Amino acid sequence: MRKRVLVLLAVAFLLVSIMVGGCGEVEQAAMPVSHEKYPERPVSMIVPFSPGGGLDLTIRSLEKLCFQPFRSAFSHS
Repeated sequence: MRKRVLVLLAVAFLLVSIMVGGCGEVEQAAMPVSHEKYPERPVSMIVPFSPGGGLDLTIRSLEKLCFQPFRSAFSHS
């Protein structure tokens, strides 16, 4: 009985993974998109925790890293 349940679970997992893999079709864009003007406005990142915590320090580091490639203002609150 246990072996039969394991086989049925394996078959079900295989079928679900095949169905999910079939849904991943990638469509081609009709025209290439230019990313030169991204972002058009300053980006605000909301940190829902108190200042000085781990997430706050991570966001502050990301602000410094993202300024150079995007040449846009990043701020957090």
